[in-house]
Amino acid sequence: RKIFLSLIHTWFAQAYETACGVDQEHLPNPELYHHIDVHKFNMDEEHALKNLKKAETLLQNLNWNVNEELAIREFCCSFTA
Repeated sequence: RKIFLSLIHTWFAQAYETACGVDQEHLPNPELYHHIDVHKFNMDEEHALKNLKKAETLLQNLNWNVNEELAIREFCCSFTA
């Protein structure tokens, strides 16, 4: 669980970094994007920051006595709205 949640945060943090102009090879964990060209996402800095905040909200919510399945579903659904 801890590794999975860390991966979620790392993924969105690095997506934000690339949106801010950091090259893929200079990311702290470039292996996460080894087979993905992150520039194809065309995500601007504001959108990437918004997504990172969603991930941080998920992690914060899971620190409380909440239904984990619902919290994760809400997180996933927030990207389709």
